[in-house]
Amino acid sequence: MGGPIDVAVDAAGKVYVTEEWNSRVQVYDKTGAYLTTIAGNWGSSSGDMRNPSGIALDTKGNVYVSDKYNARIQKFTPGVPYWAQQNLDGFGKQENNVWSLASFQGRIIFWNLESRQPGRPDLP
Repeated sequence: MGGPIDVAVDAAGKVYVTEEWNSRVQVYDKTGAYLTTIAGNWGSSSGDMRNPSGIALDTKGNVYVSDKYNARIQKFTPGVPYWAQQNLDGFGKQENNVWSLASFQGRIIFWNLESRQPGRPDLP
């Protein structure tokens, strides 16, 4: 554990990679050239992450990251030049301890390791 954990690709071919120990998401273009970084600070403050694991994208270009040890899901929207966090403290419940995410039929689905049951947070 520790390096790249999950990958997602958007409609334009951009690749999003969660890096658990670096507390960030790296974004690359379809040729593999580095574009930008989302987050990058370890912690529990707004926008910080503690071991991001899962990642999912929606059709509007929003990025959802499971912030595993902060037990939350953070939502980021594309901006110029940086990504903007859209939910101050993440969303979801403390007991969720979300480890993975997926996009399915326009919804963001998460996996709660403790209960071993899939769920769907109330999306903001």
